[in-house]
Amino acid sequence: IVNHTVSGFADRLLASRIAFRGAATISSVVWSVGISNFNLTSIIASGISPNASIWTLQNPASGDGTVTVTFSALVAGVMIVSDYSDVDFATPTDGANSASGNSTTPSVTITSRNQDLVIDMIAANAQAGTETATVGAGQTIDGSDIQGAGAVFVRGACSHEDGAASVVMDWTLSVSRAWESCGL
Repeated sequence: IVNHTVSGFADRLLASRIAFRGAATISSVVWSVGISNFNLTSIIASGISPNASIWTLQNPASGDGTVTVTFSALVAGVMIVSDYSDVDFATPTDGANSASGNSTTPSVTITSRNQDLVIDMIAANAQAGTETATVGAGQTIDGSDIQGAGAVFVRGACSHEDGAASVVMDWTLSVSRAWESCGL
């Protein structure tokens, strides 16, 4: 559960970026404000364990609320929530792409255009809980966290960058690990 405040600006988009590690699937992602609940839609997901995904809701109710993710089983997980205004709803999530690897350099290339905003999420297996993720040049970090217990941890990190014909969303991990990356 993540607490979040959605602004009252026009043409809003709520984005929940989720990274997890474990034998599970995401059952639901829900925006709750007051007594109302609204389901987010999965736009892109990459991988099994680790898994990185982006869920969105167009024109969410504004105000203070929570985003809750429900998994089919126990996982180590990170969720980072952002909202955006003045979104072009004709093509709010075009150019979605994903990539996977096992290295220190997670990267995904997103087809975009000028005046777009590209967002991403990485999920990297971790062990000691101390591994770091450094955002690539030109990107602004939106959040980064590591969660888990014992020998099962996941590093989740997300960022945004101004759109162009092709935008590379890249990171540097402090240790070579299996990773998943997705963006739109």
